[in-house]
Amino acid sequence: YISFKGNCEEAINFYKGRLGAEVLFLQRYGDSPMAGKGPDDKIMHCSLRVGDSVIMACDNVFEGQNPTIVGNNITLAIGTS
Repeated sequence: YISFKGNCEEAINFYKGRLGAEVLFLQRYGDSPMAGKGPDDKIMHCSLRVGDSVIMACDNVFEGQNPTIVGNNITLAIGTS
């Protein structure tokens, strides 16, 4: 899971163009119960398929959250079946 400083959509477009990523799901804050509590145009959650893997991403844009800096903006999740 990758957190971005408000440029998640730019990253998604980069991954689509460079890695052939496919958007599986995308939800903006404005389309969620969080609507009106922050920047509604920013991405609350996105799932991208890259090959056999799924990358999840979001914009970390709310005050009070830990600031997004390189080194603390990635969370690893491993799914098994």
